[in-house]
Amino acid sequence: MLDPLDSLFTEMAQVWYEEYEKLYGKADYWGGDLFHEGGHTGGLDVAEAARQVQGAMRTANPEAVWMIQAWGENPQGVLLKGLDPKHTIVVDICAEYWSRWQERGAFRGFPWIWAHLTNYGANVGLHGRLQAIAEEPVRGLGDSVAGRWMAGVGTTPEGIELNPVAFDLGFEMRWRDSVPDMGRWIADYAHRRYGLACPEVDSAWQIFLRTAYGTYDGSRRPSESVFCAPPSLKGRNITASAWSQCRIYYDRDLFARGVKLFLEAAPRFGGLETYRYDAVDFVRQYLADLGREAYYGMTEAYKTGDREGFDNLSARFLGLIADQDALLSTHPMFDVSRWLDAA
Repeated sequence: MLDPLDSLFTEMAQVWYEEYEKLYGKADYWGGDLFHEGGHTGGLDVAEAARQVQGAMRTANPEAVWMIQAWGENPQGVLLKGLDPKHTIVVDICAEYWSRWQERGAFRGFPWIWAHLTNYGANVGLHGRLQAIAEEPVRGLGDSVAGRWMAGVGTTPEGIELNPVAFDLGFEMRWRDSVPDMGRWIADYAHRRYGLACPEVDSAWQIFLRTAYGTYDGSRRPSESVFCAPPSLKGRNITASAWSQCRIYYDRDLFARGVKLFLEAAPRFGGLETYRYDAVDFVRQYLADLGREAYYGMTEAYKTGDREGFDNLSARFLGLIADQDALLSTHPMFDVSRWLDAA
């Protein structure tokens, strides 16, 4: 990042925007966060730096709008002081979990967009917070202060080929000003997705709405599979990647019942692409849940010196990994060869 207060900044910015337009054409909306996730201001006059950046942007295109992410403490109030609200939109990127728009008082009167993130880094795990995705944009729209400045409803995913139900609902909420009845909505979704109605599938989706796709305190992101975690004795604190978690918030037995019901529709639905994808995904999650319990038991057996228990659970854990591998190899969307071939 260049210092916006440096004497060469205006000249460099002009060259950058000119070259960008040659490559990609004219743009009216620009993304960019000067101090993402906090950053370091280094003693910079933040308001003046923001003013200079937006000034260079509008020199290149007088109609330009700067899209800024609301994440953590950003955008800082001092940064917003340097900006023209008519040429700025704040995107509240994880509003299905946090309500920055409410905490920040509609970002001091700046236009803002309610957006759901849902998936972090393409983490593989069933997750959606469907009730929150249905309720929160409507709550924002109806807020006596923030509703006046709400510019739209959006989606800011870090992975899109996962949890299609969450994105289907998120896209639909752009057109709604009231909260749908989620029991009815999920039944309609299942009918749309498979093109057929089936009591077992309908019942399964009602269970998924209450379990894997439920809205729980603390459940912000997909629960990663413990099969992907490095070997560890951390027990319930184990993670697969740096910023993830492997914990589940739903009733595992109830979810398993939903998977069983869903699979009972295979004789009628087995030829449908959408059904086959979902069947693999739901069973994948079921196996991951079993693996999590086996892992917890293994770590406990290790700590208590229960060699026989450890050996039994270790064999079960390894067997579940083999089952997971065999399952995922049956569908091109889950088979690692798809990524290897792309590379």
